[in-house]
Amino acid sequence: KSHLVSGALTLVGLLLAILHPPFFEIVERKLYDIHFALRGSIPTTGRVILVTVDEKSLQTIGRWPWPRDTMANLFEVIASQGATLILPDIFFAEPTGGPSGPWIDQALADTLYRYSNIFMGHFFLLTPEEVQESALTEERLEENFRNVSPSALSSPWVDRKSLPRIRQAVGIQDTLALFSNLPGGKRHGFFNFVPDPDGTIRSQPLLIAFREKFFPSLTLQAALSLLGASDPGFIQEIPTDSKGDLLVNYRGLGPL
Repeated sequence: KSHLVSGALTLVGLLLAILHPPFFEIVERKLYDIHFALRGSIPTTGRVILVTVDEKSLQTIGRWPWPRDTMANLFEVIASQGATLILPDIFFAEPTGGPSGPWIDQALADTLYRYSNIFMGHFFLLTPEEVQESALTEERLEENFRNVSPSALSSPWVDRKSLPRIRQAVGIQDTLALFSNLPGGKRHGFFNFVPDPDGTIRSQPLLIAFREKFFPSLTLQAALSLLGASDPGFIQEIPTDSKGDLLVNYRGLGPL
């Protein structure tokens, strides 16, 4: 009788593991949140510094978005302070308007060309609806793919058998080509975050697949650059799930 009970419990456990009912997913996510609350905040290393646009900045410089020559000056100042890598979480999608627009955009482009440690980001469009909402033409979508393709990981880095499981994109929304075609190697990564069903961000995609290529997130691309990208086993050692997502180990109280 005890063997029957043990066998039944094992079978139930296997079924739950395979089916993964939504209720258990909700519980799992909430337990993850509680983990950070119980652990408490932990000190930061000081190696990563956030440069944020706050109310004082807006009062001093003006309303957002700031002119791109102003952004160029900001990047110059950050670089002069000894930043190893600069990862602006800013998307320059359209050219600056007005007679001085081309000059202003060129000022930013000159800075990006001058400093090879400034990386740029793009968005992957993950559904046909997102492609439609982007209002990008087929020509622009193809141009975006050509601009971003050099940032794809070479085949030794990722197991090709993982391709069907990695999150698939159907299009790319890139920054202006003037800011995208940068010298100095792989300086591109995607911005995408995918919230859980409750709207909370608990993980970050590190890889997204598009046209049978693997593309790294902005943070992963930066890490590969920082480490010299000398060990293809580096990615395999990162504890991602089957979709290429990494749970965020928050320094603070987590995503509560």
